[in-house]
Amino acid sequence: MAATTVKLGNLPFSSPYFSIGKEECQNFYVENSISDSSKVPYYYVSIPGLKIFVPRTSSKVCRGMFRTSNNKLFAVFGNLFQEILITGERILRGTLTSYSGPISMADNTYQLCLVDSEFGYILDFESNTFSKIDPETFPNGASKVVCIDSYFITNYPNSNKYVWSKLNDGLVWDPLDFATKEGQPDNIVSVEAHKNLLWVFGSWSTEIHYDTGDTATQVWQRYQSAIIDVGCQSPFSVAKIEDNIFWIGSDKSGNVAVWSNDGMNPKKISTRGIEQLINHHVGLTGVDNAIGFTYSQAGHVFYVIQFTNSNLTLCYDVVTGAWHRRSSISDRGDDAKWRARWSSFIWGKNLFADDNGDAIYVADVDYYLNDLPEGGTRDIRRVRTTPILQSNQKRIRHNWIQFIFEQGVGTVVNTANGTGRNPVAELWISDDNGYSFKNRRTAELGAMGQSTFRTRWLGLGHSRNRCYKIIITEPVKIILVGCVADMTELGF
Repeated sequence: MAATTVKLGNLPFSSPYFSIGKEECQNFYVENSISDSSKVPYYYVSIPGLKIFVPRTSSKVCRGMFRTSNNKLFAVFGNLFQEILITGERILRGTLTSYSGPISMADNTYQLCLVDSEFGYILDFESNTFSKIDPETFPNGASKVVCIDSYFITNYPNSNKYVWSKLNDGLVWDPLDFATKEGQPDNIVSVEAHKNLLWVFGSWSTEIHYDTGDTATQVWQRYQSAIIDVGCQSPFSVAKIEDNIFWIGSDKSGNVAVWSNDGMNPKKISTRGIEQLINHHVGLTGVDNAIGFTYSQAGHVFYVIQFTNSNLTLCYDVVTGAWHRRSSISDRGDDAKWRARWSSFIWGKNLFADDNGDAIYVADVDYYLNDLPEGGTRDIRRVRTTPILQSNQKRIRHNWIQFIFEQGVGTVVNTANGTGRNPVAELWISDDNGYSFKNRRTAELGAMGQSTFRTRWLGLGHSRNRCYKIIITEPVKIILVGCVADMTELGF
């Protein structure tokens, strides 16, 4: 065997089995090459770093964040309902009776409606008055609220009904203003407004409803042909951006997967590898508490799922169709879920709440660290594993392997008295199909100006089924272009 290109697939996690090749992609997303004549058809780019935008004031975790149509930003921390200003200042606009659990918000230009699975609340934008909706008329226990055509619409708990407010007035709810999810008998789990249509998610089926404009008889009703035989397993996994809506769902057989849409039709976007990864991390705790949110940056559109009962954060790239895992380094030094939770694009920034307190971050593609709310920073650990390298199960001598990066990204100048940082990459070796990795070795990525530097390891021994793991935690720009290796088949 001569030097050969090691193909790093653009669909990692595509296999659920180590013996086949269970590639890992963590804190890298796939970028397609622009030209057909490029060196490679795709490559890997480090995810953005998180900079503090609003400093932490307490350990109260964000329960939801929302940008209104009049360009205001609101968030709930514990029982505190706050407006966040462009300066980072917080203004308390009201208090809730609940202290935990996700919340949902929507606005009709004049008012903001908030539901917390206990009660409903209204903020009047003109007077900044925050009021609880009359519990005698509002469906207490509602968990999701949306606004379409100036109607606030929310689910009626533990039923197949949803209800709507008076036009342009979220304080008035007529008990007779309701419709039902009637195509299938399952209860409503979640609702979402998408392209001015109401998506009504049940536990094993979904319907799409529309505004008839007929206020005398029935304002909302179902498209007769729009019944989807996939339901929703987590009400707050539902998120939308541009032409797409996303959710974690299942059919009557209980097979859990991640779904999007093709118009009014369901489209499964999770691979078997992703589904196995979810099952491995979430297991018996289930996906009910998963939180989904979307954002767009650097020409990509991302759907992020935080599994709150585990340390798993998964991200789907709508542009490339590729999945990757996101993580943050914990205080113990191991991988925890990504610190970002919820998202809003406002004032030209992608803002995210903190998973461990009331800080708010801005995502910056040119920042290569994660700020800590208590002060200081923490590295971003980027990981990519190769497929299994083998030749009909014959023993192979691994002469050398080279990972191709955008070289010379260090902050140290290539001079004798240069100061700064000369970054390194770690190489870990597995000879058991990726079940375990050992024999850590390092190599430099190249000091500033060393654009022809080669990140290469020599004399790597021999094996029958080997894969490599590359780990980079340096706070520098990381672009992984590909991998080549020189191997000799020993013939036994």
